[in-house]
Amino acid sequence: MGRIGWVMVVVTACEGSAPDCTPLVDGDWVLEGAPFGTAVGAVLTMDPAACTFALDIGMGVGLPSAGAVSGDQLTLAGDDEAWASCLATVAADGGSAAGECDAGPFTMTLQEPATSTASR
Repeated sequence: MGRIGWVMVVVTACEGSAPDCTPLVDGDWVLEGAPFGTAVGAVLTMDPAACTFALDIGMGVGLPSAGAVSGDQLTLAGDDEAWASCLATVAADGGSAAGECDAGPFTMTLQEPATSTASR
């Protein structure tokens, strides 16, 4: 009789694999709600490999300057520690998020996707 053998294959995540987050779309965004006081325009740049993003709000002193996404949950960060209280859910298409901070509800909405210059 012959021998029967078993082979076990283990699949793990590795560098270069798909990120464990819903990436936001690069471009011009509007941030609204009680934490912002008024609608604020920002340029969002996503690093999908790290699941982090930068917010360029220009002269927006005290406003968030960055954030992170884990799964579909978004957090904000900035010089003011109050931004750490913010948690939002990102839409599946990466074009919006809605959530709460200690200061109240907020939304983030893509207005204009960034245009790629890679093909020029």
